[in-house]
Amino acid sequence: MNSQSSPVANTGAVVLGTGAPCPGDPRWTKPVMTIFAGQTVSILTTYAASFAALWYITRATASPLYLALAGVAALLPIGLLSPVGGVVADRFSRKTVMIVADATVGALSLGIAAVVALTEAPIAVLLIFLAVRASAQAFHSPAMTAALAAMAPEAQLVRVNSLSQGLVSLAGIVGPALGIWCYEAVGFAGVLVLDAAGALVACLALLPVPVPAVRLGAAASASPSAGAAVRPSLFADFKEGLRAFLADRPLMVLFGFMAMVMLLAVPLGTLFPLVTYQVFNGNGYQASLVEAVWAFGLLAGSAGLLIWGGGKRPALVAVGGAGVIGLAATACGFLRGGQFVLFVVLAGIIAMAVGAFSAPIVALTQKRVPDELLGRVTGIIQTVTTLAAPVGLVAAGLGAQRLGLSQWFCIAGAILVISALAAGLSRNLRSLR
Repeated sequence: MNSQSSPVANTGAVVLGTGAPCPGDPRWTKPVMTIFAGQTVSILTTYAASFAALWYITRATASPLYLALAGVAALLPIGLLSPVGGVVADRFSRKTVMIVADATVGALSLGIAAVVALTEAPIAVLLIFLAVRASAQAFHSPAMTAALAAMAPEAQLVRVNSLSQGLVSLAGIVGPALGIWCYEAVGFAGVLVLDAAGALVACLALLPVPVPAVRLGAAASASPSAGAAVRPSLFADFKEGLRAFLADRPLMVLFGFMAMVMLLAVPLGTLFPLVTYQVFNGNGYQASLVEAVWAFGLLAGSAGLLIWGGGKRPALVAVGGAGVIGLAATACGFLRGGQFVLFVVLAGIIAMAVGAFSAPIVALTQKRVPDELLGRVTGIIQTVTTLAAPVGLVAAGLGAQRLGLSQWFCIAGAILVISALAAGLSRNLRSLR
């Protein structure tokens, strides 16, 4: 990591595991691609299971509020537990953290599959399923972000994150259709068993990969009696990460803007199945088509960044992406029943803009924060941005229920455009490189 780009001094040293490639060594590509391969399979089955759960809720309730509650269940645990996940990622083996998180999701899917096979799936069970999965993600995401930053050269971080996002997009193209097909062919329990198999593949792919470890940093002190390193408390670790985040004002402004986008943009995607169902009288296959086009658009946006590299002002790329999301969302609000094809096109445009929005932000964080603090700072940032989403989901659920889906898309889109214009004029964001 480039500690010079962060106001926080680099107080720890990276200890590479046996056979692990140093950043900049050509050998970094093989272990990174091995991790991506396993995670892609897992994400494919995750998309299938998550979309099947959302479609079940859509058909059972036809309620924006219930879909919003599902979104809250899928996001709130991430916001609450990410600081703990970040501390764990900097304190223990990041590889072990990822394996345990994936294994937990697999075991959960098998357990819920057994419940679903024996009785009709209550909405409460599905909400628990989404909440526990999100809790595992709160530990997995900081560990993986920090691990990739330690394994890949700094100059390649935008491309690595774009590739990661692109692989997610490929899974997203196939996942929803796979979920609907399995849902109709073998039932919801069959989709969950498939999800458990995907988690197992992710764990097996991680096992042979040497992931760099991190030595104790400045927060550790020496024991007067034994001379051994004394590990600080979890709270001390958290405070060290919080100080690193608060000391970087441009990074704080960037993630304040990201939280605003999460507040408004995340609920739009969650409401897509209901828009298909209510506005266009669509079926499950049409809803899965929207999800597939969304994933294809995200792939296209990620591929563009992968080829381009993000340029010298990646923060402004993110701001432009947010503005396009707002414009396309506003256009969605003016669509009527016979314009489903146009809705699909706009969903793809929004997805391309999301691809341009998120990858540069992750890369900026990885560049500016020292490796030994990256897990904690990532966890704190994930909390700030993720907690905005449940608030937005509740607001979107209530707003769409009272005002209508189309009106809500117009309101959210207009606010996004205004926010992007204001962010583009910010000196702090313009200074980020």
